[in-house]
Amino acid sequence: MWTSAGDYYSINTRVAAAKGGQSALQIRLRRTSQGAALSAVVSKFVAASQSPTWNYSLPVTIPTPVGTGVHMSSDGGRCVAWAYDFNQARVFVAFLNESTGAPVSTASVLTLGAPVATSLSSDGNWFYVASANRHAVINANNGSTRYEAISFQPMSSAHLISRTGEIIGRGLTGGRFELLRWNGSTYSSWLTYDRGIADAGCAKAELAADDSTLALAWNRSSGYQSVDVELLRLNSSGSLNLEYQRTISSTVALQNVVKDLDLSDDGRMLAVGLSGDEGGAVPELTVYARDAQAGTWNVRMEQDLPGSVQDVDLSADGNFLVVASKGYHDNTLAGGGRVDYFSTTYRDMDTVGIPHSAGQVMITHQQVPGVSAILLASDRLANVPTVFDGIGTLYLSRSRTSAVGTATADGTGSVNFGVQLPSAPEFIGTTLHFQALCINPRRLSTDTVSILVLP
Repeated sequence: MWTSAGDYYSINTRVAAAKGGQSALQIRLRRTSQGAALSAVVSKFVAASQSPTWNYSLPVTIPTPVGTGVHMSSDGGRCVAWAYDFNQARVFVAFLNESTGAPVSTASVLTLGAPVATSLSSDGNWFYVASANRHAVINANNGSTRYEAISFQPMSSAHLISRTGEIIGRGLTGGRFELLRWNGSTYSSWLTYDRGIADAGCAKAELAADDSTLALAWNRSSGYQSVDVELLRLNSSGSLNLEYQRTISSTVALQNVVKDLDLSDDGRMLAVGLSGDEGGAVPELTVYARDAQAGTWNVRMEQDLPGSVQDVDLSADGNFLVVASKGYHDNTLAGGGRVDYFSTTYRDMDTVGIPHSAGQVMITHQQVPGVSAILLASDRLANVPTVFDGIGTLYLSRSRTSAVGTATADGTGSVNFGVQLPSAPEFIGTTLHFQALCINPRRLSTDTVSILVLP
């Protein structure tokens, strides 16, 4: 556990980690005496150590606690720290030696406002920064400016840079997102995705490291209660194909907006964090997975959290996920928070036992302790699964589904259903399908279980 104490502020503390390594960066604001200006201090940590390997103070006077941030390349070999200089309306960027923390190069970028997004290409060579009306790309090897432009179209908070820095992206007003590509001398407009929805503003965007998949998450400004998640395939021919779209809406007064998203390197897994509704109808965390053979996306995992998500981070292979969330909704005043660690390959339903005719098997469903659930059964899967907003997806044939049991989760969160298999000879060789429905809050299991009845 890394802690901040003494004259360090907790606000504007940021962290970043190497997806392929064991190191992490932290940036904190520090005020050494009352009335003194703030300074930004960067610390590097390695796994299992509470003491930093090195510290570095950015040479920037910060009159008010505004923007700061840190980034690490995938291999941990490139460390980047930045702070917004309010007096100069510029972002100071330091590219630091991974072993010593000494600056390798620095840059000062005119933004005329605090950044709305910053990003480091995963190969560590290019740093991207954007404010409301300016964006720039900096060479991380020498601090030189590769690209700098004023945007005459208002930009949203959604920005990205590809793994090699050849592609950058920005959200525009009116439901648009634009990809720009390096042509040898500048970044020029390449592809524009236009939703044609006036109140849709792109809040977060990411391009997979292999440039195969573009993930976009949109807020609806009419009430800020609906979120759209979209996944598009970026084809080698230079076109975008929409593969998946889902709208998640809330009916309560609290705002339901996008907080963060992250794609696995191969573009097969997406995690999306929302502010949610604090009522169980809108999952604060959802993981989507792509079926490589079918080319379709499905909900892999949903999680109700006590409060609004603040950050999500997938491992490079997409198999593990870390989520930071508040203990309350963003629109309410309260304290507390938590960090959760998930395995995205985990199944929330499984079987125990050999399914012999007239025998019994155990079907387990993972929930939280004390929650009750219903076991649903059908002799067929649905040709087209039925999506129930706020509840989940029913994969069983709706017209042939019935409830066959109820159970309550034990102290470990395991709901155990004892299932008696039919003894009639005609059932041997047939397949029965099962899915669980949590009662409160109402939520369908992400997975199903299919059992082939044996002799």
